[in-house]
Amino acid sequence: MKPETSISYDAGLYRRIGQNLDMRIAVNYINTSNYYVTNTTSPYYSGSYAYQIEGVKFYGTELEFNWKATEKLIFFGNYSYQNNAYSLGEEFPYPMLLNLPPKNKGKLSIRYTLPFKTRLSSDVIIYGERLSEGGYTLDGYATADLSLERNFAGRMMASFYINNLTGTEYQQVYGYPSPGVTWGVRLKISTARNIFSQ
Repeated sequence: MKPETSISYDAGLYRRIGQNLDMRIAVNYINTSNYYVTNTTSPYYSGSYAYQIEGVKFYGTELEFNWKATEKLIFFGNYSYQNNAYSLGEEFPYPMLLNLPPKNKGKLSIRYTLPFKTRLSSDVIIYGERLSEGGYTLDGYATADLSLERNFAGRMMASFYINNLTGTEYQQVYGYPSPGVTWGVRLKISTARNIFSQ
């Protein structure tokens, strides 16, 4: 096999608006020659094997923001778009697709500070449709997580959390369905002082 080589280009812009809002936008482009692909789930071949694609181009953009709405309420989030262009050639079956990331992916987070060193947190995560090796398609999905956190002594954090609050059925990895709604209690101990305790 030939050695894989890549050339990447990145550019970005950061802007702060007032004292409470900052935004960032970035674009990227990667041109890869002799791209290595390892396929272990193909219906066309048995066992694991690797092959090369003559050329693959990856390109996309990313948006990010942080907004301190009030002294107690903070919003932050990001959105990314990633796409690619490649040709497998005649020697590979058409459905032999790369294990591709979602074209669209986003996250919105909310943090609200409550009395007694307590904080309410919520995260909404959105994944777009994905194409996987062998031609399988993973549907897009959105999930919401919620947690209530309490700080103790500046170095300990106890939290009650609920993940996948809406019970969305999805597969982050092909063949492994989500566990549905999960909840629990978590305790973190840090050697560094937590600024949230102040």
